[in-house]
Amino acid sequence: NVSLNKTLADYIIRITSFMETRNCHITPEYDKDVTVKLDVKEFYQCFVHIIKNACDAMPEGGTIHLSTKRDDRKIKISFQDNGLGIPDGLKEKIFEPFMSYGKKEGTGLGLSITKKVVEAHNGTIEVQSSLGAGATFIITLPVAAAF
Repeated sequence: NVSLNKTLADYIIRITSFMETRNCHITPEYDKDVTVKLDVKEFYQCFVHIIKNACDAMPEGGTIHLSTKRDDRKIKISFQDNGLGIPDGLKEKIFEPFMSYGKKEGTGLGLSITKKVVEAHNGTIEVQSSLGAGATFIITLPVAAAF
């Protein structure tokens, strides 16, 4: 059981130097803190995959808005970028293994691994996006306890 807000703040510190090389930064906006059951190392991998994809979607750099929103016994973690967006036809496919879009590098495994890890934490992941208007990835996790 870990504090979600403290965990996310730690993740941001750990990925800052990578983000600076990509001219990207994260603006966090957290709801009231909650305790969630997390494998902190595994979940960090999910965080990294989503952040790296967001940076790839913003070749000139940009801002990733990271927010949490309490919803009864669940917490929603949203990663919103102002990048290129995802075409409608690909949204259902992006969580499939080996699916890669608009990138020179990468195996196309990041989001399929992320989905498996999130589901192993009894959570869900979804994406909202329109071409040219960025993308928002939303991870919903059960709350272990509220502060």
